[in-house]
Amino acid sequence: MYSEVFPTRLKKARENYGYTQMELADELNIGRSTLANYEKGFREPDFETLAMIANRLGVTSDWLIGLSPNGENVNLKERIIESRNREQMLKKMEREAVRTQRVGSN
Repeated sequence: MYSEVFPTRLKKARENYGYTQMELADELNIGRSTLANYEKGFREPDFETLAMIANRLGVTSDWLIGLSPNGENVNLKERIIESRNREQMLKKMEREAVRTQRVGSN
């Protein structure tokens, strides 16, 4: 059960949080290829790494390995919303900077 559920839930949690594989791997201090192998089901993390993944993504390790149908921490949704809001704000600021440069060069 664990080896069938973990890769799918790991990828889902990572994408829901808004991380690329590289970003999450950097946060966990592991290689991107190691994380990719976790998501493909080719490798499995040790307990310590599993705990770090769960903590970073705001889910429980029980949910990641399929022992719990719902393991999202309450803060996960709040973090996702905050992350998306920050991303939208940065994009808006970039668009405004481009407009300002265009106006200034005319």
